[in-house]
Amino acid sequence: MEDLNNWYNNLQAYLTDFSEYMGYHGYACKGFVKAFTNFMLNPDIWNPLRPAMANNAGLPVYFVGHSLGGAMAELCAIWVKQYAKSID
Repeated sequence: MEDLNNWYNNLQAYLTDFSEYMGYHGYACKGFVKAFTNFMLNPDIWNPLRPAMANNAGLPVYFVGHSLGGAMAELCAIWVKQYAKSID
């Protein structure tokens, strides 16, 4: 079923403004933004990532992926760069 959801997200190929999530205007395919919000804004993902980044301040964080994962990696990197400033 997850593969079917991924295909559905991939087919939502019209551009959408992601400023609601990023803090500034930018555009990405609607399916990629939806996949990003389901993943990165999930407390099960962000809650462990936040202290890990705080405890390792100054070290680089890499997001990588292929296809949908590549789009997700780019959106996650943009989001973390924007919001990492607020990590204590």
